[in-house]
Amino acid sequence: EFNSIFSYVLISGFKWGTISFIIGTLLSIIISGVKVIERHDYNKRLLNRINALKYEKERTVADLKDSTAQKERIMHENINNSIAHHRKRVDELRAQRSETEKGLLAKADEEIARVAQPLLSLM
Repeated sequence: EFNSIFSYVLISGFKWGTISFIIGTLLSIIISGVKVIERHDYNKRLLNRINALKYEKERTVADLKDSTAQKERIMHENINNSIAHHRKRVDELRAQRSETEKGLLAKADEEIARVAQPLLSLM
């Protein structure tokens, strides 16, 4: 009777051990699968973030290029306007100098004529 109880306990223990082993193996496989899926999702999110950052970088670079081109265009316009303004001012000053010179020459001619008149009359 002891042998039959002992064999019954061994067989029951073996069955429960096998069942526990199988259940543990299944749980390990399921947990490993979940971890693989989580890692895949993490990598996918990381790739999406990298792509978003690349897109943002490209957009920022394009915006900076546009901004720089616009600033450069404005600077060229300002320089050209300044040059045109200074050329206009130079032309105005030349015209003013020419008029002043004509006036001074006329005055000098009148003065020379006034001074030369008595001298010519003496001759």
